[in-house]
Amino acid sequence: MTRLPIDQRRRQLVRAALAVATREGLDRTTMRAIAAEAGVALGVLHYCFTDKAEILRAVAHHIHTTGLDVALAAVGRQEPDRLVASVVEAYVAMVVVAPRRYQLEFELALASLRDPELAGLAADRQATKLMNARAVLEAIADRAGLVWSVPVDVLARRLAIEIDGAVLAWLIDRDDVALAVALHDTGGRLRAFGQAATEAVSPSPVP
Repeated sequence: MTRLPIDQRRRQLVRAALAVATREGLDRTTMRAIAAEAGVALGVLHYCFTDKAEILRAVAHHIHTTGLDVALAAVGRQEPDRLVASVVEAYVAMVVVAPRRYQLEFELALASLRDPELAGLAADRQATKLMNARAVLEAIADRAGLVWSVPVDVLARRLAIEIDGAVLAWLIDRDDVALAVALHDTGGRLRAFGQAATEAVSPSPVP
């Protein structure tokens, strides 16, 4: 087994845990199964992660970070409507190629509401989703020269909630077109709150 710096080894083990969990489900994601997937001794896994709960938290963080990276990568300097559409298209493409990853994300959040060892993971997910939504909205405003006419935190919450609803519906029906339509609708309604920076007024509450 090749010796790796601990940060690199942890990333390898998180990827292995993600592979096992998406393929086998949470109940069958044991420390032994993760070690076997990564091709390392069980002791190596326990050296890097105390227990299953700790590595599952790292898996959840990895999923959230990856989603943000993909969305931000789609934010270029384009006309506002086209820019919002590009972000939506990038997100839809990411979801449809990795359904089990998004199913796992929901499973982890729900499991944390029952399992004391995972307590707080659902709240962490929600906080991260809101932070990610805010980052995307701020990036869109910056690249498109917009100012949001309502508080960005209000828009971020609306965006996060609507994305979750659309993705959960898609996990059930696997209707790619319906997913794209729903998220483009969300993007279009949020875009309506963006004003050219030269015309902007102070943000006001959503009616």
